[in-house]
Amino acid sequence: MDSEEKYPFLLTTRMLYFFSGISASALVPYLALWLSHDGLSSPQIGLVFALSTTVGIMAQPVWGILVDHFPSSHYPLLLVMAVPGIVAMGFNTPGLLNLIGIAMLFNVFMVSRSSLSDAYTISIISKAKVHYGAIRLFGSLGSAAGAFLAGLYISHVNIRNLWIPFMVFSILAAIWVVRLPQTRTVRSTGSFWQTLQGALANRRFLFFLLAGFLVQETLSAYDGFFSLAFHDIGGAFPDTGWALALGSLSNVPAMLWAGRLLRNHSPNKIMLLSAGTYVLRWTLMAAFPIPWVYVVIQLLHGLSFGLFWISSVTYVAQHFPAPLRATGQSLYSMVSIGMATISGNLICGMALERGGPVLLYSVAAASSAAGLLVLLLLNRNPAFLQDDMLDERV
Repeated sequence: MDSEEKYPFLLTTRMLYFFSGISASALVPYLALWLSHDGLSSPQIGLVFALSTTVGIMAQPVWGILVDHFPSSHYPLLLVMAVPGIVAMGFNTPGLLNLIGIAMLFNVFMVSRSSLSDAYTISIISKAKVHYGAIRLFGSLGSAAGAFLAGLYISHVNIRNLWIPFMVFSILAAIWVVRLPQTRTVRSTGSFWQTLQGALANRRFLFFLLAGFLVQETLSAYDGFFSLAFHDIGGAFPDTGWALALGSLSNVPAMLWAGRLLRNHSPNKIMLLSAGTYVLRWTLMAAFPIPWVYVVIQLLHGLSFGLFWISSVTYVAQHFPAPLRATGQSLYSMVSIGMATISGNLICGMALERGGPVLLYSVAAASSAAGLLVLLLLNRNPAFLQDDMLDERV
């Protein structure tokens, strides 16, 4: 309570994550199902997702420049919260090429929501001595509410009207952005490309990026194609909402325990646990394509995604000096969210088309198992575990 009174921006930041989480989960997990109702096949949906994510990644350096040229993150953060809510109604436009164009415009803003929110949050909560996970969990609560409510919504309303609740909650998130305090980020003495060159010369960090790519690309089997796969095995719309809500709620204890776990264990060990949980999760879904089993298995989402994300963000923070941490997080996001999502969407779309949910989640299990092997290499070989940071002058 003392922290809340002394630092009122903590409530504002939590509400931003909450409403951003509601809006995203009210649309993104159901978008593949929406596009399939528009007549697109699974590979075409994967192509739409992959191309639009590529454009979103290419736009990230532009957002970084905007943040550097404004005295606070308000304006860029306001844009990535508000604009997607307006663009989303365009997903009702017929035609593959038109949908690709709409999705590209959508992801120019949407892809950077997480990285800008995280960078801004990390920059202002340090003085309040609050762990990032304690703030980020409100995003998971919002995601649970959004996924559940959207499942109920599309069971009574045409799925093509899903842009309406998405727009409403996006605007509410933007309102909370306006209430955030101003802050200045610490600038690096080097450019993004200099930092990139130095990071890619670090063998330990390269293997970390590879592990993150292999593990996180499997999220496309959940974020992008779960609603479609669940529908294929006979799952109902309300049950889709329940499954997605349970997955998001499972992040809450993971976020709450993350701080304590990271005080007692290295991020490397926690990433090992999370990657192993990913393998178990996808293997069970491949072996038991039954609606109620899919719903229950989503309880593993927190141990897989939640802990992996918190521990990987902490890993980056520990291995980059303060002036380069925002750039390090952006680089990690470009690989584990951007490039991994592009690859995952293409592979998952083809797998679902050719072998249904069984092949989809078998491929996901294989990819996460490969990522687990890379993490084991990082933990067993001291050459990859030196504690030196990347040079601030890169």
